[in-house]
Amino acid sequence: MLFEKSLPTVTVVRVTPDLSIAKIYISVFASKEPSKIIENFKTNQKEIRLRLGQIIRHQVRKIPELHFYLDDSAEKAQRIDQLLK
Repeated sequence: MLFEKSLPTVTVVRVTPDLSIAKIYISVFASKEPSKIIENFKTNQKEIRLRLGQIIRHQVRKIPELHFYLDDSAEKAQRIDQLLK
C-alpha cells in the first residue's frame, strides 16, 4: 500500500467564492516520494468527492470539484531554520 509508512495530512483547503472548486494542500511526512501520494489522491479524486458529497450533501448546494496539491511549506521552513542556525 502506498500510505503504509507515510502520513498525508491536509494542511489547507481554499474554496473559491462560488464553492465550485476546493484546492486541497496536503503535506506528506515520512515519505521519500510525496509526489506519488499526491498523484494517488488525484487518481481517486472522483471517489473522494463522492464520499464527501455523501457526508455534506444536506449542508451545501454544490459539492466542489477537488484539486490536490503538495504542501511543502513545512520542509521549506525547516530548511530556512537550518540555514539560520
